[in-house]
Amino acid sequence: AAAGRPAGSTPSAQPVPRSFLELKLSLAGTLESAGRWDEALDAYDAVLEALAGQPENRFEFLAKAWSRKAAISLWKGRSEDALRFVKKGMSFIREPSALEIEVRTVLASCHLGSGDLATAVVEYEAVLSRLADADDLVKEGQVLSNLAIAHAAAGELSQAEGRYLEAIEAHAKAGYAKGQS
Repeated sequence: AAAGRPAGSTPSAQPVPRSFLELKLSLAGTLESAGRWDEALDAYDAVLEALAGQPENRFEFLAKAWSRKAAISLWKGRSEDALRFVKKGMSFIREPSALEIEVRTVLASCHLGSGDLATAVVEYEAVLSRLADADDLVKEGQVLSNLAIAHAAAGELSQAEGRYLEAIEAHAKAGYAKGQS
């Protein structure tokens, strides 16, 4: 069977409209934001179920659903599940994009959460290199902060300090200095 589809399934005659899949992802994201993680996991599973038997050109929906399942699993302390889910999400990334940055950030966080600090550093560095062209100072600051956490956890305190200072600078450039939030 093709990746993302159950064994024995075939593409359905009627593709599920993108707008329907976007609505399902929005519902899952809302549940996730509300901290209703079990319901969000079920909603992301519903997205994946809706994609079963669909044409292969729905990679971005598969990547997003698997990535968000990974993030929730990580928050719930299930780092092995999180790493397995995010790797599935990464397998659907076809080109550099904002989605790739998002999924790769979750991948780095999964490595950080599982204690694989060296891999977390490598992945966060990869995200930073992709953000160089994105002009997203807030995201850059968040990734730099996570990278600092990984360095600190590895006992690399001077690297952690440097990355925290870079994160602060990125947020200041984005307008988050002097009490702005």
